[in-house]
Amino acid sequence: MSSTTRLLHQQLLKAITYQALIPMFLISAVLIYGLEYLDVVHHPILEHLPYALFDFVPLLNPLASFIFVRPYRSWIAEVMHKINDFS
Repeated sequence: MSSTTRLLHQQLLKAITYQALIPMFLISAVLIYGLEYLDVVHHPILEHLPYALFDFVPLLNPLASFIFVRPYRSWIAEVMHKINDFS
C-alpha cells in the first residue's frame, strides 16, 4: 500500500470514529427528555435542548468527513475561495 493510500485510510478511519461517537448526542437528548417527562428536572432550556441535539446529528456527520479527510477539506477551501473571489 502506498503512503498516500495509507494516509487516506488513516483520515477515513478518524472520520468514521468521530461519526460513530455522534449518536451520543441522541443518547443525551433521550435522557434529558426522559427526565423532563418524569418531572425529575424542569427547566425552560431543557424543554428545547433535546430537539436541538437531534438537529445537530445530520449536521455533524458530513462535517466530520469535511474536517478529517484532506481531499474533502481542500475542496471546501477551494469552493470558499471561489465564493470570496466572486464577492
